Amino acid sequence: MRIRIGGVVFVLLVIGGVVFFATRTGTHESLDIPTKDTAQKTAPVAVSHTFKKGVHTFTGERVLGTPCDTLGAEAVLVEEGRVEVRITETPAEGMCLVRPTTMTFSASVEAPENASVVVLVNGEQQEAIIE
Repeated sequence: MRIRIGGVVFVLLVIGGVVFFATRTGTHESLDIPTKDTAQKTAPVAVSHTFKKGVHTFTGERVLGTPCDTLGAEAVLVEEGRVEVRITETPAEGMCLVRPTTMTFSASVEAPENASVVVLVNGEQQEAIIE
């Protein structure tokens, strides 16, 4: 009789423990804190634009993770009436102080005045605010 009561109590304790821990796991909320990378990929790229004597000039700035990272830009006339502004962000190799650093870019291209503009960051098209 004692063995049966002890066995039942043991089984109930195991089931209670399983239910308790099963309801506890998976209930914590995920905190989606935007990092520098995710924030820049979702935020529109702000680009200043000027047009003089047949040349479009695009300038702007980006916040990179370290002062050792590099930022480059080129503007290319890919087809008549369409310009691509290609921004390249390259992370530093080796050790560098992790400190967000604002860097500027500039790129120019000869193209028609009414050319449409597409902005690419590391090869991916990004929403852009062109002023």
